[in-house]
Amino acid sequence: MLYPGVSLCQLFGVHRNTYQAWYQRQGKSDAERVKLKSLVRAAFTQSQGSAGARSIANMVTREGIPLGRWRAGKLMAELGLVSRQPPTHRYSRQEQEHVDIPNHLNR
Repeated sequence: MLYPGVSLCQLFGVHRNTYQAWYQRQGKSDAERVKLKSLVRAAFTQSQGSAGARSIANMVTREGIPLGRWRAGKLMAELGLVSRQPPTHRYSRQEQEHVDIPNHLNR
């Protein structure tokens, strides 16, 4: 079957298979992705907005549905969810102590 826009594929240098896959995929909603999005949103609200992608991936995986942290991060980005957990600040310790500088001018 010849899809509309095949001559445009040649014009723009896009492979026909890529265009055909996109054309067939149009309008179809992925039920699994919708389910994962709802689980990610539920886990995020359960954590009161403080869970990041790793925590959400662990929470959803514990419920029996495997979810990696990268996919959880992408789903969070699609849903517009951002962790409100502030990063911890770590003070660095000097390995050598400060060398005293002699006060020659008595200031």
